[in-house]
Amino acid sequence: MYAYGRGYQQDFSRARSLLDTAARSNHGPSMYYIGIFKTYGYGTAINYEQAVNWFERSAGTADMRFADAATKNARELKVSSIHVHRSGGDVCLIGSFDCRKR
Repeated sequence: MYAYGRGYQQDFSRARSLLDTAARSNHGPSMYYIGIFKTYGYGTAINYEQAVNWFERSAGTADMRFADAATKNARELKVSSIHVHRSGGDVCLIGSFDCRKR
């Protein structure tokens, strides 16, 4: 509800805190949504490596409602992380945070 602003003012930090609590109990959907937060930077820095980790953890739970989507998202982030992003004089390997001047 905090993530979407339904009934409460939208608050990604509060939503993340609640998701973290549920994820510690091996709650697959919470792990999935933490992956979404990490992918798009909702209330946190974008971090594709951590997003992949959360999606893989979600896929490993018994909650099949999220397993397929979590597996798909992890796979897509892994594939996109091998592409090179060039901006100005920097070369960055997306997802690895390996940026250096050329």
